[in-house]
Amino acid sequence: MYKILFILLSFTFFSVSSAQNIVLTGEVINPITNEGLHEATVKVLNAANDSVLASTKAKLNMIVEERNGNSTGYLDKNSGAVFKLKISSSFQDVVLIVSASGYDSVKKNIHIDSEKKRIDVGTINLLPVMKQRNLNEATVTATKIKMYYKGDTLVYNADAFNILKNESLRKLVQQLPNTKIEEGVIYVNGKAIESLLFSGKDFFNGNIDAALDRLPAYIVSKVKIYDKQGELSELTGRDMHDKQYVMDVHLKREYLGTWMAKLEADVATEKLWGGQGFLMRMDDRQMLSIDADVNNFNEERKMVDIGNMVNSYPTGRHKNKVANIEYYFEPNNTWRFSSNAFVQQKEQKTHSWTNTETFLAPDNLMTKSKTFVSDKNTRVNAYAALRARQTKKWQSELKFDFTFDNMRNAQDALTLAFWKRGDQDWHAWEVDSIWNNVTRLSSDDMLYTLLNPTLQKQKTFTYKPEWKTSLILGSNPFNIDLQVNHNNVQNDLYNNYKLDYLSTQDNDHRRIYNNHTEHNTTVDATIDYGYKYFKNDKYDGVLTPYVAFNHTYGNLSHPYYRLERMQEWSDALDWTKGSLGILPDGEWQAICFDNENSYYSKEKKQTGSVGMRLSHKLTGLKRGNIQFDADLGAVLQYKHLDYQRNEQSYDIDRHAYSFRPTLTMEYRSNGKHKWSPELRLNYTGKQQLPNLLNMLQIEDYADPLNLFRGNASLQGEYAHRLALRYGMSQRKTRHDMYISLQYTRTHNNIVASSIYNTENGGRIYEMVNTNRTHEANGDVGYSLPLDKNQRFYITLSVRGNYRQNADMSQLSAATEKGGLLQQYGVTPNATLRGTVGNKFRFSSRWNTAFSTIKQSSMNTHYRETRLAADFSWDLPWKLQLASDFCANIYNGFADASINKAHCQWNASLARRFLSDQLSVKLIANGILTPKNNIYSSINATSRVESYTDILPRYFMLSVVYSLDWTQKSKRNTK
Repeated sequence: MYKILFILLSFTFFSVSSAQNIVLTGEVINPITNEGLHEATVKVLNAANDSVLASTKAKLNMIVEERNGNSTGYLDKNSGAVFKLKISSSFQDVVLIVSASGYDSVKKNIHIDSEKKRIDVGTINLLPVMKQRNLNEATVTATKIKMYYKGDTLVYNADAFNILKNESLRKLVQQLPNTKIEEGVIYVNGKAIESLLFSGKDFFNGNIDAALDRLPAYIVSKVKIYDKQGELSELTGRDMHDKQYVMDVHLKREYLGTWMAKLEADVATEKLWGGQGFLMRMDDRQMLSIDADVNNFNEERKMVDIGNMVNSYPTGRHKNKVANIEYYFEPNNTWRFSSNAFVQQKEQKTHSWTNTETFLAPDNLMTKSKTFVSDKNTRVNAYAALRARQTKKWQSELKFDFTFDNMRNAQDALTLAFWKRGDQDWHAWEVDSIWNNVTRLSSDDMLYTLLNPTLQKQKTFTYKPEWKTSLILGSNPFNIDLQVNHNNVQNDLYNNYKLDYLSTQDNDHRRIYNNHTEHNTTVDATIDYGYKYFKNDKYDGVLTPYVAFNHTYGNLSHPYYRLERMQEWSDALDWTKGSLGILPDGEWQAICFDNENSYYSKEKKQTGSVGMRLSHKLTGLKRGNIQFDADLGAVLQYKHLDYQRNEQSYDIDRHAYSFRPTLTMEYRSNGKHKWSPELRLNYTGKQQLPNLLNMLQIEDYADPLNLFRGNASLQGEYAHRLALRYGMSQRKTRHDMYISLQYTRTHNNIVASSIYNTENGGRIYEMVNTNRTHEANGDVGYSLPLDKNQRFYITLSVRGNYRQNADMSQLSAATEKGGLLQQYGVTPNATLRGTVGNKFRFSSRWNTAFSTIKQSSMNTHYRETRLAADFSWDLPWKLQLASDFCANIYNGFADASINKAHCQWNASLARRFLSDQLSVKLIANGILTPKNNIYSSINATSRVESYTDILPRYFMLSVVYSLDWTQKSKRNTK
């Protein structure tokens, strides 16, 4: 009996002893203040009998700072209070209970996987006990804080913003206070973000647009803005003054390691259709993203935006096919691998109308053109990079990038030109109307008509290998960077050129074929050594001597053929684009070869530089830190060109020595005062040699209306650039302001001088130097919340610009050159963003650009006003309503049809099914039926007004199915 009892007790002992312990981890926060709850009680109970298996207290992180030899510590409330406890893996189901005084308790059922050693339960949100006042049945509730500062880091709480289920990270970033996105660059309080990271890692290889559009916003926990140490600082373990201003996106813990998928099918009126697929997985070590898109109603769709509404409206009709795969893997501090591959094909058909007014004296020259473009472009790209490093010893990285482009472009172009003498009714007519009545117009005003269809076929191969390595010598980095860029270009161009004059001038009719080949290779090599020369409580510095070398070699062949010389063959063809792409039979090359306009060249460029980079930081100041940076480099440039044309050889070379300084001073507050200012001053000087082709003593008559003449006396230019940026933030009230100013003065600026022929409208170009070029830009902004709960934000700003150029356009060589051409403008802006509850979100924007062109004979004034608004509303019954409206109001344009309001209104209504996995959307695009997309630009010699057709009004039905495996597994577990 005793033996049996002993055996049973021994078996029980060994069974319990062999059971594996599992560690449960997590954090506890107050989601209203985003502060950790120190000393919150965490218990784990047996789900079968409610017995307590383990208990602990959540603790805040202790931050220790050393200043002047003294150590001080404090609890970091801005981070979650973390907990860790152990339980036996023999329990399959347990209950986690988290409680704190004054807060509602939270219970969470957990299934124990005995194969795992650690289970992260994520963030536990404890809400304060609800306080109710029975006054008119009103309930007082708290509002989540949208943003706060954690030291020098600005933190946005993603849960405090109104984000719909199907919206992307872009929609979240657009809602962040003091934040805007312009031309693919994110600005926070007027300062550009240099890198977009995910938990400190660059998963998308610097492709900010891809990251904004592919990542769903609902899985984001926090967005942090801070200065991140660069790779050299991480490698050496010392501050090498290589910080970057980054936006770091942190995901919710429950979505780490989640597979997210999406499928979408679209069908619409106007014969429009589309389909998308998306698959992504991301954790703290790696990211895999696969997506594909096929559609014929937009150029590149935003993957996860509600209604797929875009900020700019595409011109013409587009068909887009793209497939993309990205993979990033960084298992530890030693290894990092990143790769990307995509295939894309774009097809476009666009009608456009362009008015160009060239500033001349006494009369300006006006050209009007009508163009139809049909494009088909295919691109294949593959990229891979592998980095290995051992901290404080060495680092090496290999990169390779390959791109293949295949382009086919066909266009019909109809152009007419006339002198703008007084205001005549027919000046405002469209191109077709003037063309049909051209014989009735006076030849004193009308110059010519040009029918000019073209067909271009081009293939380009580009290879970019790169090797970077760093060795730590005496705790300082010795760096080597070697890059090679090689590309091959094959271009075939067919061009029908039918120029007819209304005066007695001879007409010019040509059929042109050009077979252009080009090969270019560039090698860049840089060696530098970063020496840390001081390090104490008051200052530290880095001194980096460097040597850099660039070598570029290229050769091109440009044979030019006049196919109309095969007269019988040419007479059988018309002059439309249908006759392009056809070559004569027989020995046509010898007959059609145009020796005068054919050329061959070999060019070599070499640039060597040696210098010193200095970075010195003063850290012991009472109110903040000051950093001085200087790049003092001496540069030797050499260019050589071997050029053959019209049976003549030209051999030309140029060299120049220059000094390229870059000086920067930056002041940053320590954040301990009411206002936290930042100041940055920068000066840059840079010399550039002229293009040697512009210095050849030749005349190029390939285009009868645009002749080119070389200038052997052309000199290199030197640009001086000054920049100032000042920003202030009041962290308590969330008020932010900034001032940004830039000034550029270019000595010996290389510009195009043109002489016009009043008889045929042609002009002769020659590159010349001028010292009358100045440019200044400025931007002032202020942002503040309109209520204490930060639900409504307003941003006010004013942007100004001024540019001065010498008027280099002349009617003839004997005509005195014009005076100054001045352009200046002011653009006030206002943006209002807000949320009402957690269901309704809106934004509205206004700006008016006032522009003036001042020349010796006349002044021209423009005004362009833009009004825009959008909202999204999460309705009952799982309905989502979204809409956006934009109105552009134009004044002062030469084309009277443009001077009016052009409006665009889109809307979508979505209904969610199957636990929000299935969404059915009805989309209305172009409700107000816009006709054209308008573009305008102004430069030193002319102004251009262009408008193109856009997609017509359409209605679309879209079905979207999305799934993430984390949610599915959780439901199955429950």
